[in-house]
Amino acid sequence: MVSLGFDVDGKRIRSKVSGQTKAEVKDKLKALHSELDAGIRTTAAYTVEKAVADWLDEGLPGRAAKTVEVNRDSLRPLLAIVGTIPLRDLTVQDVRTALKKMAATHATRTLQKAHNCLTRAVRHAEGQDLVRRNVSALVDTPRGREGRPSQSLTLTQATSFRGVPVEEIARLAGHASSRTTEVIHGVSCVP
Repeated sequence: MVSLGFDVDGKRIRSKVSGQTKAEVKDKLKALHSELDAGIRTTAAYTVEKAVADWLDEGLPGRAAKTVEVNRDSLRPLLAIVGTIPLRDLTVQDVRTALKKMAATHATRTLQKAHNCLTRAVRHAEGQDLVRRNVSALVDTPRGREGRPSQSLTLTQATSFRGVPVEEIARLAGHASSRTTEVIHGVSCVP
């Protein structure tokens, strides 16, 4: 049992550790003393999901509601994997594994956004002395799936329309009930 000081009523705040062997209890006490010396004050109930919720509520002051919602949506697949892990127990390997699982089904840009948001959320918790170090910052973002192909014109496609007025392309697209890009790419179905 370790004394953590007194609460507002003057009652002593204590933290207990337990284990199956004496050595296990000693190790847990050393870890608890180490956290106390570092100024860390967190519990096993403070999960990654709660840290993210705190960051979304408090760590984005002055941001538009849409920005907060975009960040929440970006983190949703990542939190499905690591959300229940206590923040103090989150490891570099946990983050790396979660990002690799996400990489199988998401684009690289989505992975970058999710990883960035997780790193910022853990940094927010680190600033409140709820975690010792930001393990998310130590992980490189893996490459995800290829995104959809670009709908921009290639150089050859663009040069083939040199001299053709834009109005002519738009008129042709209107007559064919097609989008302008479909006419340019030649995939329009003209009856």
